[in-house]
Amino acid sequence: MFLKTTFSAIIFVSLITGCSKSDTITNETSLEGSWAVTAISSNSAYDWDGDSDTETDIFGTYSTCRRDIILNFEQNGYGQTRQGCNAPWENMSWQLTNGNRQLNISFASGDINLDITQFNENTIRGNDEVTVNGQPVVISYTLSRR
Repeated sequence: MFLKTTFSAIIFVSLITGCSKSDTITNETSLEGSWAVTAISSNSAYDWDGDSDTETDIFGTYSTCRRDIILNFEQNGYGQTRQGCNAPWENMSWQLTNGNRQLNISFASGDINLDITQFNENTIRGNDEVTVNGQPVVISYTLSRR
């Protein structure tokens, strides 16, 4: 009985560890294409929209037009981005680091350095650690392939 229980436990642990979610981007070409930002949240409540109420859903504070955020990842670490229905496109650069577990995106208005928590053909999720009023805050982003 002991052997049977031990064997079952080993099989169970093997199945769990063998079926982990993908948190790395397999290669640069799997990232290339057009992605829309579909969620932005923080781990700390803050008045992100200046209305005197604190919230963690940053994306929810945006107007419908401001939620129209597109990132086009092109070859060789370049691309274009825009935020807003009628906003102009701006150049961006991107780089995968840390064994493809971190996606660094640079554009004129700032940088996003995502520690990837999920990646598949349709979704990228990652966290960016920033400082707000001297306090560390984790901003989580979700991007969906267009």
